[in-house]
This record gives sequence, C-alpha cells and structure tokens, in this order.
Amino acid sequence: MVLSRFRHETAKPIPARRYWVGDDTTANAGPRHLVTFKETVWIDIRPVSISDVQKCILQGGLIPRRKFPTTESRAGVAACSVDSLFRTVLETTIRVFSAPNRPLGLLGNYPACGLLWGEAVQVCSFFGARLPTEAEWEIGLGWHGGAGGLEFRNATSCSAIVSRVGCDCYAGIVQEWTGSEWTSRYWADININHPKALAPGSQVSVRGCLATANVASQYARLAFDMDDVSVPRIFRRAWDGVPDSEPQYSS
Repeated sequence: MVLSRFRHETAKPIPARRYWVGDDTTANAGPRHLVTFKETVWIDIRPVSISDVQKCILQGGLIPRRKFPTTESRAGVAACSVDSLFRTVLETTIRVFSAPNRPLGLLGNYPACGLLWGEAVQVCSFFGARLPTEAEWEIGLGWHGGAGGLEFRNATSCSAIVSRVGCDCYAGIVQEWTGSEWTSRYWADININHPKALAPGSQVSVRGCLATANVASQYARLAFDMDDVSVPRIFRRAWDGVPDSEPQYSS
C-alpha cells in the first residue's frame, strides 16, 4: 500500500480576514453579522465521497454510532455493523441523488450521504481533518441565503454550483454536517425565527451573539440533533493549516 500525496486542488483556502455571515432578508438566515478568521482555514471542494468512507472503514477508522432494535440483547438494542452502515450510506446516496444502482466502482465519487454527526467526525479524523464550523462552511460555500432549489449537476463527477471560494454547493438538495452541532451556539433552520428567550437559565442562544447577550431584537434558532436521520446530510473536511497529506491508499 502506498500513501498518496494530498492534491491541493481537492481543497480551497479561506483566507484569514473578516467576513459577513447571514442574510437579514431571508427567513432563518439572520441576523447578518461579522466573523473574524485569525488564521487561514482549508476546506474540501467536494463533500466526502463514498470512496472516502470506504477507505476509512477498510482501515478500521469508523465505529458506527447508531443502534438498532433487537430481541437478542438484554438492553433491546445492539450496535450497528460497519457493513450495514455502509449499505445505509449507499442506499441513501442512491435515493437522494437519484444515482443509478450500479457497481460501487461507479458510485465512489458520489457524496456519502446519511452518516450521523459522530460518524462524520470519525471519518474526518481518519483523514487528519475535522468538520468545518458553521461559519467556515457558510463562507466556504458562499452561502448567503436564498440559495435553495439548485440542481445536482453531473453526478458522475460530483460537480455542482461553485461557490465564490471555489467549493461545490448542493444547496436545496441536502444539508451538511458542521463541527458545531453539539454546542449551544449552533442553530438549525426552522419554519420561523423565534425571539430570543430572556428568562434566566434559558437554553436559547442567538446566532451571531454570545449566549449571555440581552438583545431582544435578535433571533434564535433551534439546535440540530447530532443523531437526527430525518434529513439526509453530507459533509466535508476542514484543516487548520495547509493539508500536506491524507491517508488515501492505493495498491
């Protein structure tokens, strides 16, 4: 097995500077606020692919986080196997992207769709990376609200609408995991915005503000569930420095 060198064309830099994030004119996208990047961050041009997940599994880098009911266990649940997990990813990807049910070798470039947040974290770690923060993801994909309805184009090569940074964007088809779902300051899209809760001890926080900010005019959004599978999600990797190499092996 030979370790392949990382190809810089597979990732794009987000230069260190200040960025505007959010859109006050789009529901669930406000408030518009400034984010400061003190260091350059690199982010995947394309989402992690089925082939990437397969490499991680074959090298023992992924332990499924989900459970399934069983009568053979005293607790009533058992751990999901990597085989069944990979099958779930294949089936979800084929369904979401209307991919033909063809041999794995012809599906490898499709975005891996359907992993839980904790499983996505493991895959990123295997490649010496991490999930991007919400701000990194929004800036990397050129997200500014109102980007829904984009079509998935040229599924064979996994190309799509290209962001200002140069990343493929699949807005309107699937959501993407970021590294901040587990914190109290990540907020998911819901049907309407909710005014900030000002009660002492409230768990409601505000996008673009500290949780302690007493700003009634701001808006809060509900947090994602890390184990939510109701909406299929893809994901991409981020690096805190120039990615020199990644553990992609070829014979």
